[in-house]
Formats: sequence, structure tokens, C-alpha cells
Amino acid sequence: MSRRRRGEIIRIVIYVVFGLIVAALLAVVASRWDIVQDALLKPDLIKDLFPEIITIALKNTLIFTALGFGGGLIVGLILALMKISPYAPIRWTSTVYIEVFRGIPLLVWILLIGAALPLALGIRFTGLYTKGAIPLGLVAGAYMAETIRAGIEAVPRGQMEAARSLGMSYGQAMSSIILPQAFRIIIPPLTNELVLLLK
Repeated sequence: MSRRRRGEIIRIVIYVVFGLIVAALLAVVASRWDIVQDALLKPDLIKDLFPEIITIALKNTLIFTALGFGGGLIVGLILALMKISPYAPIRWTSTVYIEVFRGIPLLVWILLIGAALPLALGIRFTGLYTKGAIPLGLVAGAYMAETIRAGIEAVPRGQMEAARSLGMSYGQAMSSIILPQAFRIIIPPLTNELVLLLK
């Protein structure tokens, strides 16, 4: 049997098995719809909660998104500048931070910073949104740091050389010449990060 024919047979078997699974699930749901509706779909409860979902949940979601994105942008910019530093310890510190905060899920950081630190160290956070906004900003900053660093490195090297030849310091050249061009490049990936924070 040829490889193409074998692939077609495997594909047909997968479709048939998937169809049987879907048909079985539909049969179970159809036969026990009253139990499924009672467990998963309660129209009266949805109707009662609908105004609160709009006024409270949507407002909180937008506030957490804005705070997380703003804090992440600040943290990410600092980390990106540390990552391109000529001094090795500063680069290593930035790399460790980025890898740790990207490697551990956001929910774990929310629990650590929002619940574990106050219990273990007696730290008290003031403000209604602080416990959620801090971990969101720290984790978002780790992701944005790589995006901002890539945007800075995407600006042609001649831009920095031209700015320095005009007598600008490194900081002036970075803030006036390099970063504006870098942020124009990284707007699409930063928009992706904003959407992820919203989710």
C-alpha cells in the first residue's frame, strides 16, 4: 500500500471516530437535557446576573487590563534596556527575570503575590486592584521586554551612530531617536499582548 493511500485510510478512520464521539455526546445530551440544563444553563440565573456582569465584571476587566498593560510597558521597557546593556551582570539579571516570569503561569504569580506574600511576610496591599494589577504588570512586562528589545534591535544601527555623531549622549539618542522608531515597529505585537491581558 502506498504512503498516500495509507494516509487517506488513516484520515477516514479519524473522521469516523470523531463523528461517532460527537454523535454519542449529542445522544447523551438529548436524552438527559433536563439534567444538563439544570447543571450548565440556567436562564433565570443568567437574567438576574446580567446587569452585574456588565457593570462590575466588565469594568473590573478593563481596569485590570489597563493597569496590567501600563505596568507591563514600564517594566518591559526597563528590562529591554537592561537586556541590551553592555554590562553582563545587568543583562543576566534581566534574562533571569524574563525567564522566571515567563516560565511560571500567571495564575501562580497572582496567587503568590496576592495571597502567599501577605500571609507569609505580612505585606499589605492598599487599593482594590493592587493584588491583581501587580502580578499582571510583572508578567506582562517579562513578555513585553522581549518584544521591545526586538524592536530596538530592529532599528538600523546607523541611527544610533548618527545621533552620537551629532553630540547626543547614549540616553538622549535612545529616548529621542531609537525608542520612537522601535515603538512604531512593535505596535502590532504590543496589541497582541493587550488582547492577551484582556482575555
